[in-house]
Amino acid sequence: MSLLEIKDMTKNFGGLYAVKDVNISIDKGEVVGLIGPNGAGKTTLFRLISGFYKPTSGQVTFKGENITGLKPNEICKRGLSRTFQIVQPFHGLTVEQNVQVAAFNRYNKTGQTIDKAKEILEFVDLIDKKDFRADTLTIADRKKLEVAKAYATEPEIILFDEVMSGLNPKETEETIALIQKIADRGVTIFLIEHVMRVVMTLAERITVIHHGEKLAEGTPKEIQKDEKVIEAYLGEAIDIA
Repeated sequence: MSLLEIKDMTKNFGGLYAVKDVNISIDKGEVVGLIGPNGAGKTTLFRLISGFYKPTSGQVTFKGENITGLKPNEICKRGLSRTFQIVQPFHGLTVEQNVQVAAFNRYNKTGQTIDKAKEILEFVDLIDKKDFRADTLTIADRKKLEVAKAYATEPEIILFDEVMSGLNPKETEETIALIQKIADRGVTIFLIEHVMRVVMTLAERITVIHHGEKLAEGTPKEIQKDEKVIEAYLGEAIDIA
């Protein structure tokens, strides 16, 4: 049984299809990439999976349970977390308090959430900034905080939505290493990414969507050479070791 099953997922906005009949299956422990042109429907699909949108039709199954139409907090409680393309920290709170809020997904006592927040901040290398207000962080540190919040919910799968955008090459390498560390701890990863080197490095399998529909699926090597993907998105065949 797959950990996450997306079946015939469709979202229609006023007669226009943002996502149409998409089918994706992700097994426990996999790292799966989701790529496609801007406006292809990638973030809409993440919103459908995580409960921020209700589908026009189709179904999301997580750990064998139909979670279609559940609220985001209910889905998060079940072990599915996500980050946001535009980082969304709680600006009036400290870095530690931001992670504490996420930790309340699993823990009821403040002391427990403080301990969890410190553990996670050590893991993402933000512990030295735990008392900073979240709105004073650099974009790179806000991205780390976004990852920390998602990971602090103790998820079985995290949906990463362009967590590398806006980062310089050094920051990108650090974030690749961080996501790999999370995957190495047994968390399943489903990520949207435009930086091909990133998705080709991290993902074991890649799904491509175009105009809201699944265009192709395969290993990074297969996707790099796929003629339909080259025409719709890549522009030319690429070769990333």
